[in-house]
Amino acid sequence: MQCRATTPAPLYGSAEWCALRDNDPRKVASCVTAAECWAQAGDSLVDDLRAEVEAARKAHKVTEDADYQARAKAHRDESRNLSFGKSFAERRAEQLAAALPRPDDYQGKRDPVERARSIPQCPTGCRSECWRLAADPAAAVDGVDCRPPGSGEGGRPA
Repeated sequence: MQCRATTPAPLYGSAEWCALRDNDPRKVASCVTAAECWAQAGDSLVDDLRAEVEAARKAHKVTEDADYQARAKAHRDESRNLSFGKSFAERRAEQLAAALPRPDDYQGKRDPVERARSIPQCPTGCRSECWRLAADPAAAVDGVDCRPPGSGEGGRPA
């Protein structure tokens, strides 16, 4: 039958094959060709199909990976051209430095005893501003000198 076909036979099951008359030699030749292929590859058809699908999957994955890498490179190149100013590390260092307490910051409520200890006091225990005399005798207020009598010059004024 195949030798009676004058033109090449269409693929078995194709739209062109379905359009042929049942007694057309090309239709019969196509059926014989499909049967021969089945007889030759029937035993390994599942393995061959599995290998074909796996090869197609790998080819698709390679193409997909190449596309992703190209998009990622374009994104990195575009990001390098943008100016974000300072890096995160520099901005964070500035934030931490700004959060440190400054000398003139309000330290919050403290215990009155602790606060009294932090106020400079006269060595003799008086509560006047004579403590300034310990650091600078020229800074005496109204001539106040609370040094005990007999300790040198002065004493408390009467």
